[in-house]
Amino acid sequence: MKAGIKFSAVKVIIEDNLISDGHHRYLASLIVGYPIEKIKTARTAADAIGDWKSVEFQHIEWESDEDIHKFNIADAEYNNMSIEQIVEILR
Repeated sequence: MKAGIKFSAVKVIIEDNLISDGHHRYLASLIVGYPIEKIKTARTAADAIGDWKSVEFQHIEWESDEDIHKFNIADAEYNNMSIEQIVEILR
């Protein structure tokens, strides 16, 4: 985000004004001051309400190197860039 790479919008539930998809993007956008788009969506059965005050951040890498590469490819496509450009930005 600091490098100006575009990210997809965060989905916010209309009834509650709660994030249903994009929690990590939203938090990252707050940290770096990146204005991220928010789109309204309806609540689904998969949307459970949680208390953010009880969230504990863990410094664990959950994604494998293969997963990260797939995400980087998707980011390159979304930003109309090459994977090499994305990798260079991330260095």
